[in-house]
Amino acid sequence: MSFREKVIETVAELSFIPADDINQDDTLTSLGFDSLKMVELIVALEDEFNIVFNDSDLNPENLTAVESIINLIEKHTEE
Repeated sequence: MSFREKVIETVAELSFIPADDINQDDTLTSLGFDSLKMVELIVALEDEFNIVFNDSDLNPENLTAVESIINLIEKHTEE
């Protein structure tokens, strides 16, 4: 499973929406994510990928869509 698929799977688990119904262009808000759910997502992704996000990475204005989360994971897995 690619890291993109893992991200979508994690989003699906927290949103209770099937992974097949989620695509990269979906906004997190449209998937039911509020600020608390975003914290849960960040923690789940840190655990899943064994990474720690920098505070500067967690600006809510930059994390609005599934694609932005995928890009963030990609940034940290390439380091």
